[in-house]
Amino acid sequence: MRRPPASELHLPEGIRYDCIQCGRGCTDFWEIPVDPESEERLAAFDLKAYQQRAHDEPPFIDSEFDKGDRALNRVNDVCTFLCEDKTCALHAALGPTNKPQTCIDFPYRYVETPAGAYVGVSFACTAVRQNSGRLLTEKAAEIGGNFGHSIHFKQTAAPVRLTARASLSFDAYLELERALDEILSIPRVALWMRLLAQSVFIDLVSKALEAGKNPGTGDLTSEELAALGALPDTKLVAAFAQRFRADNWGRLLLMAQKQRPSPMVHRAFIGLVTTFRQALWRNATRPKALLYILRHYTLHAAGLSRIHLQPLPKRFRYADFQERRVETESGSFYDTLLTRYFRHVLFRKDLLLAENVRAGHRFLLMHFALVQWYLVGLMAEAGETVASDETVENALLNVEKYYVLHTTYTKFLENQPLLGTLIDAVIHTPKYAASLVHPPVRPSTVPR
Repeated sequence: MRRPPASELHLPEGIRYDCIQCGRGCTDFWEIPVDPESEERLAAFDLKAYQQRAHDEPPFIDSEFDKGDRALNRVNDVCTFLCEDKTCALHAALGPTNKPQTCIDFPYRYVETPAGAYVGVSFACTAVRQNSGRLLTEKAAEIGGNFGHSIHFKQTAAPVRLTARASLSFDAYLELERALDEILSIPRVALWMRLLAQSVFIDLVSKALEAGKNPGTGDLTSEELAALGALPDTKLVAAFAQRFRADNWGRLLLMAQKQRPSPMVHRAFIGLVTTFRQALWRNATRPKALLYILRHYTLHAAGLSRIHLQPLPKRFRYADFQERRVETESGSFYDTLLTRYFRHVLFRKDLLLAENVRAGHRFLLMHFALVQWYLVGLMAEAGETVASDETVENALLNVEKYYVLHTTYTKFLENQPLLGTLIDAVIHTPKYAASLVHPPVRPSTVPR
């Protein structure tokens, strides 16, 4: 059934995408769901004539992860329609509109808000990461035509939950997002510091909104917080942002510098999420997976275990951070790509789709930490001591496809309240934000 057109379709500026033959293929690393309308539409064709593998098997099978759903058949994680040259046999023979809707949608995702629908893209796509092709703002008609059919469609609730105890109007959230985007755009400041400054800003706004319950902070007096808390929420966020804009966000960056990391918190959380992901790859039963995760969580916190990142075959030590180097200076490939990525994460409304905005930002910091870990692993695999541009790009690719947009582990979390409680406890630890953006080296070598 076609969805009504969006009241307004918001397209990201500066983001380019046109499908290119990148040599990787879009269908070789995750299960591709097939919605009932796509299956019915494609039943009119002799699909077996286009299968490149599993010729005697049906093109659609029951989903491995979602009971009752359907998916494209795969062999060794490769879609049955993927050709040797990494192109799609259905696309070549039947045209771009005669594929499952998931394939038509990729790399787009739509998030409907009170201000209209925002069009986000996945950085698992090579063309998106390389910013190759036409600007999305030049493809409004094409994107709008697909919007009504898309199955990659999310809706946000209003008001917006900032924390478990504080909410914002959508207009106030847009003011907050604008400030977070400006912080990410501060020139000549390391990315980890900008991300940490974002976290401090969110915490300050949260405390102001909860001033009656949290009277005081080491950076603003209770009177300042109470005065700000008395403002309408949109004006409150705007006033906070203006205070810090006055000195080009310098005061906020100084407040971020006061945050002290804990290597144990970094080890514990990165160990937790990677072990959790590994448990799903092992297809373990839920009780066994939970025991496996809790055991390795304890070992990681103590620094007695190693990180395992799919699909990399080797496990990595925490000390490996001291043996690898990445050029992170302003203007470097690393800085340019990751800054563009995290700015787009804000635009595509990832923070709104989390339990609350602060929790969403905490997970954004986790994704940044995972990029650093994939860099360590990929450099070791390639024998690099300094990361190449391709290694940086591949690190982001792996995080986006295994931990952000294309993952299935959120449903597992919903069914495991104990594990969810454990994750909540860690991400709300006061040292969490500073700990996640720093590599887990010895305290004497942590950057200040």
